[in-house]
Amino acid sequence: MKKFINLILIFAFALILTSCNDEQDPNDNGDKNMNNIINIYTLNDFHGAIFEDRAAGEIGISRIGHFLRTEKEKNPNNTIILSAGDMFQGTALSSLTRGEVVVDLMNHVGFDAMAIGNHEFDWGVSEITRYVDGNKDNGEAEFPFLGANIYHLPTEEYVDWAKPYTILERGDIKIGVLGLIGEKLTSSILGLISKDFEFTSQMNAIKKYVPIMRNEEGADIVIVVSHDDTRNLSYNIANLSGEFFVDAVVNGHTHNYYVFEEYREIGAPFVGVQSGNNGKYVGHLSLELDLENKKVIDASAGFVDSSKLENEDSGVSDILENYQEYIDITNEYLGVAGTYIDKDRGVIWAANTISKFADSDFGLVNAGGIRSAGFPIMANDSLYFGSVFKMMPFENMVITLKFTGKQLKSLASNPGDNKFSNNFNISQINDDELYKIAVIDYVFYRDEYVFMQGTEIEYHDQLFRDLLVDQIKESISIHGKWYY
Repeated sequence: MKKFINLILIFAFALILTSCNDEQDPNDNGDKNMNNIINIYTLNDFHGAIFEDRAAGEIGISRIGHFLRTEKEKNPNNTIILSAGDMFQGTALSSLTRGEVVVDLMNHVGFDAMAIGNHEFDWGVSEITRYVDGNKDNGEAEFPFLGANIYHLPTEEYVDWAKPYTILERGDIKIGVLGLIGEKLTSSILGLISKDFEFTSQMNAIKKYVPIMRNEEGADIVIVVSHDDTRNLSYNIANLSGEFFVDAVVNGHTHNYYVFEEYREIGAPFVGVQSGNNGKYVGHLSLELDLENKKVIDASAGFVDSSKLENEDSGVSDILENYQEYIDITNEYLGVAGTYIDKDRGVIWAANTISKFADSDFGLVNAGGIRSAGFPIMANDSLYFGSVFKMMPFENMVITLKFTGKQLKSLASNPGDNKFSNNFNISQINDDELYKIAVIDYVFYRDEYVFMQGTEIEYHDQLFRDLLVDQIKESISIHGKWYY
C-alpha cells in the first residue's frame, strides 16, 4: 500500500509540473549549494525568432542570451546549454543569411550542442555542412551538430557532418549528449532532399551509443536530445538500465510545451522537456548528483521563470550590426491589413494566390507550410516583408500539372494537410475532364499525393513566397489595405 501511495504522489507531482506556466520555475535553486547540481537549459524550434515579439509571446535572443550567458559565467562547471533543432528556418533575417546570424548568436550565447532538425535540411545539406567544415569565412559553429541516426542512402553510411554524440566535462563530471531526429521526419523535408536520407531507429541508436559513451568515453551522465516528441518512447527509455541507462531527454519538433518525470524503482526520476517554439520558453532540467559516486540521485524538469528573462545582452546588438542590410530588407514596409485574418483564412488565400498566378483551375497548398507564427493578423496591423516570411518561410517553387477529374476526386477524398483554393467544388468535377492544378514543390514530391502521375507537368521558376508578397502589394495598391 505504501508503494501505491508513493506512485500516486509522484504522478500528482508530474501533473503539477506539466501544468506549470512560465511564471514558475520548479528548479529554482536559489542560494542552494551548486556544487552537486547540473543545470541544463534548452531551446527547441527557435525558427530564427531573433527579435522580441511580445504580442506573439516570443522573448527574443537578447533576453534569452543574457540569462544563459550569465548562468554559464556564474556557474561554468554546472551549466549546459542545448538545442533540440530547427533553429534557423522561420524568419526573414535568418532565412536570408541561411541561418548564419543564428549560428553567430548561438556561439555568443555559449551553446554546447545542437541536434539536427528537419528544417535544417530546407536549404540543402550544403547549408548545414558549411557551419562544421572548419572554414570560418563561411560561418562556423563553435558547438557540434548531433544526429546519430541520420543515414545517407547513396553512400550507405551515417553522415559525418553530424556527430552521433559529444562529451561535455563539468568539473570532474562527464556528460554524454546523444543527438537524434524522429524516424518519420523525412516526410517533413522537400522530397528532392529527403530522398537521399533515412532517419533510422532512435532506440537502436540509444542502445548503440549510450554504452560507448559510458564505457569508452567515461560518461557519468547521459542526456538524449531528440528533434522529436519522444513521450511515446519515454517509458522504454526510462526503463533502460546498466550500460544503457539514460538520465534525461530534451525534445523538439511538435512545438509543444511540456515537462515529464518518469518514476524509476532504481535511481533518480527520468526527466524530459520540450520548450514550445520560437523562443517562447526556455527549458530547464536540474540534475542533483552524488559527487562521490558520480551519478544522478534526483532530477526535476521545468521552465525558466520569465522574470529572469528581462535583461538584454548588448553583445547581441553588436552581432546584429553585421547583418543590417538583411534587417533593412526584413523591415521593408508593405502597408496595413484591412481585416482580421487567421491562419485558416491565410491558407485559403495562399491557395487562391498560387491558382491565380498559374491561371489554373485549382490551387493546392499544404496547411502546415503556412505557419501559425504569422497569425493572427488584425485589422490595421502593419505588414512588413518579414511578416510574409513568418507566414511562409520556406523556399518552395511553383509546379503546375493536369489531373483527370477522377484523379482529382480521389485526391480530394483524402486531402490530409492540404487545402484547395476556394473555387474548388467537387460536385462540378467531371471524371474524364482534364483540370490544371497549381501546387508547391513540397506537396508535388510527396509520394502519397501522386502528383507525379499527372500530365503536362511544368516547373515554374517562381518562388511561392514572392507571389504572396506581390499579392499583398497589389491589394494595397488597389484598396489602400490588404484584404483577404
